Amino acid sequence: MRFAMADLIHDRFLTIIGIVLLAALIAPPVVLHTLRVGLVETWAQDLSRDIRNREVVIVGENKISQDDLVQIGDWPETGFVIPEPSFFVSTQRARKAEARGVAIDLNLRTTDARDPVMQGMLQMPLGPTETVLSARAAQRLEITAGDSVTILLARTPTGASPERVPVTLRVAAVLPPERWAGTDGFVQAETLLGFREWLTFASETPDDIPPLDVVTWQSLRVYAPEVSQATALRDKLDQLGFETRLMTDQVDRILKLETGLRQIFTIVLILSATAFVITTCLLQWLSVVRKKRDFALMSVIGMNASDRAVFPLVQGSLMTACACAIALFLAAAAQAPIETIVQGYLTTPTDIQTPDALPFALGAIVAITLGAVAGIGAAFTLRLDDISTALRGD
Repeated sequence: MRFAMADLIHDRFLTIIGIVLLAALIAPPVVLHTLRVGLVETWAQDLSRDIRNREVVIVGENKISQDDLVQIGDWPETGFVIPEPSFFVSTQRARKAEARGVAIDLNLRTTDARDPVMQGMLQMPLGPTETVLSARAAQRLEITAGDSVTILLARTPTGASPERVPVTLRVAAVLPPERWAGTDGFVQAETLLGFREWLTFASETPDDIPPLDVVTWQSLRVYAPEVSQATALRDKLDQLGFETRLMTDQVDRILKLETGLRQIFTIVLILSATAFVITTCLLQWLSVVRKKRDFALMSVIGMNASDRAVFPLVQGSLMTACACAIALFLAAAAQAPIETIVQGYLTTPTDIQTPDALPFALGAIVAITLGAVAGIGAAFTLRLDDISTALRGD
């Protein structure tokens, strides 16, 4: 081991060249992995904070039965699904109860206790005479949680005067703007179904609700469990005949970016690993060939083959360890520009994800072990007649 260290220092120029060469082969996959984790995983984490990115929007109106709802709800790509009636039913005039204030067009959406938009917002499930307003709707109506809002339902029978029925709903909560940006109110599906039945002259009062197992709905609110599954959910809904779109095209972009970076990383890793193995073995073999006379002298002073193998083993391990350290240093140095790149894709500044140390540690151990094995293998390529010839100098 002392001879090996002294030889590395003595031939420091060649040693440095060998280390730099090995580091140039190790660094690309290390830096690329750092970039992939920093960019893709941080972006995905940023998108996952916005629940709307998990939503698949149904475009237009359809005929959706209870069996369709069960089928969609059973998909592993579905995290939440709830039916909605026609769009003409969903938008109604509303104003603050017992007030002559401004009336606005309020978009009514269905919800229940499983709704991801409502997570942490309600202490108890929403009742049939309750609603949750978006921040924009509450601001325009000058309403806070605990107040009441009046939905101004109106229908016009053929050849008769318009009929108007005010329905008062208690505001159970107000959604923060980051949860929902529209001018919307969320109610039970049964509540909105009662409105539809009255508006279409199928019932005499808005609270007269038909059996749900025979109801046909016109739309859905549907969410994937994770942002990464939103595209797969959209594709399955498209196959079922729905026209859909994602709330944001960033979901597609991040999945394509992740796929592209993973493919590039795989290619670079295979090429770098192959070149590293070849280069390591070649460097150690050339070192042994160049130092035949030194190995011959080791043999003269009593070292056997196993003792002589320690010489290239130590050199191979140390050179590979130094190369790994340089590669990790380059990856750490790349963190700042990577953070600058990633922040440009995020909706709000956030902490950038860093790779786990375990894959790097395992990779370094494998590389150092390979360097040691290459050194041992190179030492055992020397035959006894090679050592005798080197010792005689002929």
